[in-house]
Amino acid sequence: MLLVTPYIYSFSEFLSLALINKKVFNDLYQFMSEVNINDEHNIYARRTWISVTECQSCADQSTIPFHQVIYRTDTPPRRCIVTCDRWKCRVRCLAYFIYETFEHDQILFFKPSLGEQFFFIPRTNPKTITKGQIRHLWDCAMIHPESRPSGEYHIRVRWNENEAEYSKCIPFKKFIEHNPTNTKFSLRKIYNKNLITKQILDNFP
Repeated sequence: MLLVTPYIYSFSEFLSLALINKKVFNDLYQFMSEVNINDEHNIYARRTWISVTECQSCADQSTIPFHQVIYRTDTPPRRCIVTCDRWKCRVRCLAYFIYETFEHDQILFFKPSLGEQFFFIPRTNPKTITKGQIRHLWDCAMIHPESRPSGEYHIRVRWNENEAEYSKCIPFKKFIEHNPTNTKFSLRKIYNKNLITKQILDNFP
């Protein structure tokens, strides 16, 4: 991987390496998980007074296009990281986004994506059968155990009833119990470097 990357510029070209074969795919994401997020300029997210023409990774102001890593779990104004299209800058900004989301917001992202799928929602009355979705802006996200007194992972769901929309946080294990055909979830490999992976897996259904 190190022999090839000096000859690659854009993030899309970098990701296209994953199409070579499964081994390169795994090596690529392992490589991304080991990128140092602070080996050059310090990256940080901002809500306001955002310069959209300067890369927060390399401080370059001449490269076009610029991209934005947006914290979609935030309420407006959402935090944002601006980066150029160089693959290393894009990866460093993505790694920082994941690190900050986990360490400070106590939220983690998992796969596969739940997207627009419908699931059975656990209700207080066990006889009530309700189908709903993962709440908007929380797709693929769960609340870290330290943010709940019970120490469990929770996921926010929503459903419609009598022309009104409702939402609540439910334990992820309870969510799995009500959706037994959707039990294979795992963490993205980019978590491997800085996060307490064993702690997560010990509590992960």
